[in-house]
Amino acid sequence: GTWKFFSTTGSVISEGDFQNDQKQGEWKYYFEKYLDESFQPLPYSGQLYLKENYVNGKLNGRTERTAYLNLIPVMCDTSIGTVNPLDTCFQLQYRKVHEVTYHKNGALHGPFEWRDADGKLVQKGEFRNDERYGAWTQIQPDPLVTTRSYRVEANFSDGKLNGRFEKYD
Repeated sequence: GTWKFFSTTGSVISEGDFQNDQKQGEWKYYFEKYLDESFQPLPYSGQLYLKENYVNGKLNGRTERTAYLNLIPVMCDTSIGTVNPLDTCFQLQYRKVHEVTYHKNGALHGPFEWRDADGKLVQKGEFRNDERYGAWTQIQPDPLVTTRSYRVEANFSDGKLNGRFEKYD
């Protein structure tokens, strides 16, 4: 039957069906309830960020992701008396995306496309049995000049570069 899983704050973090103790059909995943310093919900709190499809407990078919929430290292606030300036602190980074992948029996298999919040292509290609295959395009930011990026076009076979590799400014 249908199950819902809740965080310690009481918000739904995932929901979907089980059949014979295995995930079946569409499953949805939500961000927990996150609060700012004033205890107000952050804009992405409770937001749906991932839809997956299962057959007999294995990923099968289309998976769609709309956001990532990552912990990134930041400089610690040394105005707080107990913080050592050499410590590493972290903050949550919300990143809106549109990422579509396909799976077959739990492995990445089929077209892959990842676009940023503005709908611009970041990466596009195909997977076969969890390995990159065929023509891939990727947009990479220049680490030295933030206003510039590179377009990389490459061919893969069994997850390894094979053949043409071109990088455009």
